[in-house]
Formats: sequence, C-alpha cells, structure tokens
Amino acid sequence: MAPSWTVPVDEATGFVVGSPLWNQLLGASGDLMVLAAVAQDATLVDIVSSVTETDLIGVAATGVSIPGGTLQSASKLRITLLADLLNNTGGVHGGTIKLYWGGNGIAAELLGISSGANRHTVTAELFIVQEAATNLAGMMGVVAGYPGAGTAAVPALLPTPNVTRGWSDFTVDGTVAQNLRVTWTPDLNSASLEFRKRNIAVEKVGNA
Repeated sequence: MAPSWTVPVDEATGFVVGSPLWNQLLGASGDLMVLAAVAQDATLVDIVSSVTETDLIGVAATGVSIPGGTLQSASKLRITLLADLLNNTGGVHGGTIKLYWGGNGIAAELLGISSGANRHTVTAELFIVQEAATNLAGMMGVVAGYPGAGTAAVPALLPTPNVTRGWSDFTVDGTVAQNLRVTWTPDLNSASLEFRKRNIAVEKVGNA
C-alpha cells in the first residue's frame, strides 16, 4: 500500500482546519498519497570553501528531466531534501536553497544557523502543483534548520522550522518535459562552512 497521510478537514466547508497552505495543496479530500517515484539522488554532495551555486540532484545546470504530463490537475510533485550543515565560522551563516522548474527559479530560501562545532540537520519539503494544463503552476513548502545538541559527526534532531514558503504562481507548460533543479549556494567562502546533501527524492503525489 502506498504511504499516505490525512489532515483534519472541516466537514461543513471541505477545507483543511487552520491551514491555508494545506487547503491549496490537498483540496477538499484532506488525503494525499504517493502515486509514483519520479526521481531520487542519494549521491553525497559536499560543498565547502565555496560561494558557487551547486546542483543537488541530477546534472549540473540541468538537474533532472520530468516527463511531460507528469503533473496533472489531480497530482503534484513533492521534492524532499535531506542534508546537514556545519557552521563553525564564528558568525551566523548558511546559504540559499533554490528550486527551478522549467528553467525558472521559483523559490529561493535563505537558511542561516549560529556558529558552533556541531552539525545541524537541514530538510526541505517543496510542492509543485499544475493549476492549468499548459500555462500555470504553483509551489509552496517548508525549509527547516534543526538546532540542538548534535555532534561534529551526527546532526541534531530537534526540529525548529526556519522558513515557510507560501504560495506563488508561475508560467510553465506541464504537457512537455521540464527540467527540475535544486541548488545550494553558500553565503560565505570558508573551510568552516560545510553543507552536505544526503538525499533528494521527487515523488508524484495526489488525492486518493
């Protein structure tokens, strides 16, 4: 059985209780299921002593190609990033996670953490929704940094969301293949600032 999750829905209105973000994503059913695995990249990408934008999935400057028709009115793309960040520079530093769809940079979120000798888990969960067959899509999601008492080798695990990305629209033709890119750009060139991508999964999700 495919993984799924359910969130509370107001039976009178059909909307998710207390969450405009989820209302946009789920619609009235309140149920979302993984319909297909689209792409996954578990290759370690270690970025240190750099301020260069670096791709985290697929081919540099191209990413991965998503076949035309993958996004439909009843389905969405969910991009899940698992990474960690070490900032021992003496100041608050990190970088920018950026999402590209069809060549358009549609989200850029700055993530910064306080200096220390311990690594911190970084996660991102982003959704791309095709709102019209050929010319309109939208995205939203959450990027989170995880502070706490991790070690120099093992990230901390206590979640504190850092950035919530609201809804935004953009024009992309969903009937033809489009490139999906996820990148990281450090905000400081330092041997004491290190970002490690562990895994990215791209899934087609939708209502049951």
